[in-house]
Amino acid sequence: TFVSNLGTITSFATGAGDLRYSIDGGLNFFEGNTFNNLGIGSYTVVVANGDESCPVMYGNNPIQIDQPCMVDAGADRTICLGAAVTLSTSGTAPIFGWTPSTGLSCTDCSNPLANPDTTTTYIVTNSGGGCFVMDTIIITVLPSINAGFNFITSCADLSVQFTDTSRTTGTITSYAWDFGDGVIDSLNFNPTHHFTEAGLYYVSLTASNENCEDTYERL
Repeated sequence: TFVSNLGTITSFATGAGDLRYSIDGGLNFFEGNTFNNLGIGSYTVVVANGDESCPVMYGNNPIQIDQPCMVDAGADRTICLGAAVTLSTSGTAPIFGWTPSTGLSCTDCSNPLANPDTTTTYIVTNSGGGCFVMDTIIITVLPSINAGFNFITSCADLSVQFTDTSRTTGTITSYAWDFGDGVIDSLNFNPTHHFTEAGLYYVSLTASNENCEDTYERL
């Protein structure tokens, strides 16, 4: 998602009774002291009594708004449990803030590393220089895969029966066996493989689905 607005001016003043505020040099007064969604331009702040008498101009007039306020947390992301992802955020103001802090490497930076244990919606704020905008990003956490296998060798020949022991609370949709002799099998999850020569082979199994994968290797 992408969030932007134009500038914000907030006036702080003290006086007897209620006060009214203007950002057009006193032409129009309002009860509220915050003016949002202001376009690029020059503004003259004036504060007056509740009956608009005794107007006082802000000492640092005029206030210049040079660019829109914008923050973009980027597209929602999907990770596997235990993985991390960098949240690449851009904003026009200098100050960033993230909530919740769970699973984040920092909460006051623009590009924290996120490693949540569960699906989490993060809120980022961008403020400073008259700006205050926010955006959200959802990090969906999927069950991880722990690949594994056992095997039984045959005394009669050089065949080995492999048995998949991979585990996940989700689903496994693909298996890729590398038998270490140049043969790859991606069709069977419990294959029998016939080696042409006796020896030691590093065999690996990669178990995966559309989002997650894990590889287990043994001699």
